[in-house]
Amino acid sequence: IRMTVRGLVHGAVRMEAEDGETYIASKENARGMLWGDIVLAERIGGDRVRIVRVLERAHEHIIGVLHEKRGVRFIIPLERHLPQGIAVRPGGVKAQDGDVVLTKVARWENEGGLLVRIDARIGSFSQTSCALDALIAAGKLRTTFPREALQQADGCRPACIADDPDRLDLRQWITFTIDGRDAKDFDDAVSLEMMDGGRM
Repeated sequence: IRMTVRGLVHGAVRMEAEDGETYIASKENARGMLWGDIVLAERIGGDRVRIVRVLERAHEHIIGVLHEKRGVRFIIPLERHLPQGIAVRPGGVKAQDGDVVLTKVARWENEGGLLVRIDARIGSFSQTSCALDALIAAGKLRTTFPREALQQADGCRPACIADDPDRLDLRQWITFTIDGRDAKDFDDAVSLEMMDGGRM
């Protein structure tokens, strides 16, 4: 049966067949599969299966934050479904503790434990653009679009306060917010206004 790995249930691996039916494989029968892998499985009774072989790996490259403790390096993947604390093989591209890195799997779980090597340093989460690039890559989101879609986007008219007569224009006030200069969504903003008697 062709199946997709969907996660862990009580220490076992949960998989979904193309017809929507779900099956369970013990860790011993799962061959170190990762979330999203497409596998060929054999039924061994009821909803229990064992993995025969991997058809498609979903995570040959993993993006995560590099950490180092007592000389041991590991990454915390940005993809929350993946194992946390994946060991990093010595060598590869240089990176420091706290860097966001692109890694390639050098050894799978059933080959002696999941192990990755660093292929590229993306940057630091302290940089907004780096954090956004890392999340886009980790989520495998598309970054290119058809010409027609881009033309439609370019043709959109910018928002105008006149579009909403009930909206109050406070742009003349000096306003403070904790959000960065390139933020698109402001949670809270504060303005100060001098009132009679020196009150603010």
